[in-house]
Amino acid sequence: MLPQKNRLRKKQIKKILKKGKKIHSQNFLLFFLKNDLKYSRFSVIVPLKFSKKAVERNKIKRKVREILRRFFLNFSFDGVFIIKKGAKKLNFWEIKKEIEKIFKKICLKR
Repeated sequence: MLPQKNRLRKKQIKKILKKGKKIHSQNFLLFFLKNDLKYSRFSVIVPLKFSKKAVERNKIKRKVREILRRFFLNFSFDGVFIIKKGAKKLNFWEIKKEIEKIFKKICLKR
């Protein structure tokens, strides 16, 4: 689980979805917006299209949050990850590689 200071609230999520930039990958969509903090804040959204089963949706959320917690809290932006249906097949390390590619794209866009 992400620490409290690294989580986004509903109002913040709505703001990021409206005003933020977005980056696509094969299995993820990331909306992000620069913040004035020294740390990042994230939220992970898994739509019902991904799976009707809450167990499967929660499992992928836990994997993505753990990757974010371990590796990516040192940036200074807010991000909302939306998981696409294809991510169901991926294991932890494949998810990590794809998220790393997304963060490399963000660094290039700055």
